[in-house]
Amino acid sequence: GNPMPFAVGQWQGNRTSGVAVKVFTRFGDSLWAQNPTKPEGFMPTSVVSLDAVADGAAPAAQAAEGSPEAVAEAQGDEAEKDKPEETEKATGESSKEEMDALLLRSFLQAAKTTLKQDAKAGGLKVGPLSPDIFYAQYVRPARPANTSVDVHKSTHKKVSKFIEYLKASDLIATDKNGHVSSIIRSSPDIRGYELHEVSETGDGGSAPAGKSGTATLYVEGVASSRVDFPLSLVKPDVNKLFFDAAGECVSPHIRPRADAQKFAPPQRDGKEEGESAPDFSAWEVYVEPSQVAAAVKEFSSRHDFMVSKKLVDVKRLGIPALLQGEDGEEAKPITVDALARWVLETGTARQQYHKITTVSLVGEEKVSFRQGAPQRVDIRTEKRKNHNVTIVQGLDARSYSYDLEKLADFFKKKFSVAVFLEDQGSAKLIVIGGFFDRDLEQICSKELGIPADVVENQAAGRKADMKQRKK
Repeated sequence: GNPMPFAVGQWQGNRTSGVAVKVFTRFGDSLWAQNPTKPEGFMPTSVVSLDAVADGAAPAAQAAEGSPEAVAEAQGDEAEKDKPEETEKATGESSKEEMDALLLRSFLQAAKTTLKQDAKAGGLKVGPLSPDIFYAQYVRPARPANTSVDVHKSTHKKVSKFIEYLKASDLIATDKNGHVSSIIRSSPDIRGYELHEVSETGDGGSAPAGKSGTATLYVEGVASSRVDFPLSLVKPDVNKLFFDAAGECVSPHIRPRADAQKFAPPQRDGKEEGESAPDFSAWEVYVEPSQVAAAVKEFSSRHDFMVSKKLVDVKRLGIPALLQGEDGEEAKPITVDALARWVLETGTARQQYHKITTVSLVGEEKVSFRQGAPQRVDIRTEKRKNHNVTIVQGLDARSYSYDLEKLADFFKKKFSVAVFLEDQGSAKLIVIGGFFDRDLEQICSKELGIPADVVENQAAGRKADMKQRKK
């Protein structure tokens, strides 16, 4: 065996979450690669016993790892050495300067949009922000559209250095812990900055406020997930309806199948002479009902399948699943809306799906699709010892990833009433003093990003004295 450690971590012992050890670095990761000295027996892609090292088997194992990829990498390194050093240095410095400029633009955008200042207290409304949260949940989401921001590729190298630069430039103020406490809005750079367009979703950044997420609650650490529902999984032979002329999917809910192959997008209406058509069936495409009609109309117009302004020739689509009409007869030209309904009925899986997008504090985004509806959120009202209370159940679901304690504090500030958490078996409830069922229904769907289809206000059908009064 080999007694040398292959990972470094910290004992957690958290029985609630099931996390025993938090790993900081492990064999083969980026931090490992930066260390020039390696323990005895540690090869580039494997670990061998010390007995094998003593017997001289380690060099053989290392030679066995001379895969084509390793050889190609070695050849690439040799080629890099042949390049002029001045050109390489100039290119590196240029790219780092460009990243510095992107980081500054992203901060200035956030300073004028999401980083709200408390006029009375003089600091940020959300309170002092740690460097990681400030960077991952404010700066990165504010980057210009179609760009990627990475502080490690800039001259700052670290988030803490970037914050020191902003502080030295009189753009921010920090507290004794190094947390960002306020924005110096009198700075000419902030006052004169013109806002740019930002991406709705990014390469690992969080989403802005909207249908599937809200920036205000997300950046406060209340939520780290966004849920989209309902979604329908399109059958493989129907996928082509949802790809445009450039080969891009019109639905943001897409992922490659296990055997997906990359392809070059067609020039316009299809394959050129002697060119094979792209395999759109190699993708899993999930669509929202509202997206289908627009996609069908765009595809039919682009391929000249429209008989008139409203009718589509279904036969020319060449999709077997759509060739039979609802009455069992051969499909005839139908309207775009009727075809969209027919696509949802016969061209998609019967089960509905929901999409969960989880973003970590460092900006890493993980997407998963699950069958069925997400956890239902129930809102009900009760009288307890002659006191009116509103109870919210279901927000503790794993798919939503809410911090219930912070969410309770948010409701407490929002309604200026007493709010506490209550255990009911394995479930956790949020109990709010007073009747706020209408407001909570709106907050769940608009601010918390919970799909409206899974939010049920059970107090809506009760008597007037058992629900929130209309404003």
